[in-house]
Amino acid sequence: MELNEKLLQLRKKNGFTQAELAEKLNVSRQSVSNWELGTVTPSIERLKALSQLYNVPWESFLSDEIILEYPAKENTKGETLSKTCDDDTEKNLSEKNGKIRIKVIVVFLIIILVVISVVLAVFVATAVYDNHKNDEQVQLDEMMDGEIYVSDENDFDLEF
Repeated sequence: MELNEKLLQLRKKNGFTQAELAEKLNVSRQSVSNWELGTVTPSIERLKALSQLYNVPWESFLSDEIILEYPAKENTKGETLSKTCDDDTEKNLSEKNGKIRIKVIVVFLIIILVVISVVLAVFVATAVYDNHKNDEQVQLDEMMDGEIYVSDENDFDLEF
């Protein structure tokens, strides 16, 4: 059953006119009409409001089957209670939230490892460059036989 058919069926089952439903949801009557014709789809917030108004799970609007009301649940005293949320849905949402948290933590750890690797690479590259620079200075000093050679702009020291 399509969403627009579900909305029409639930409105009629609950005895509302389009105008009455529109007033309860704070929308125009034309919005309700467009939902029921299937030309416009209500937002998730509106579907949640409709689910509370009709006492049906909001997820049922998105599935192929329609659930016209929450299944009744008996308490320990044998009294029938209205079910506010499907236990399986709660469990699935909890599991999905747990998986999402794990994924976020893994991504965060990967980012930290990448940053640490980059910092270490820069540190090692700097150390290697400084070591190489010092080696060149030592070689230059050895070539000068330990004498300090200072040149002037006008100093031409040509040896034959």
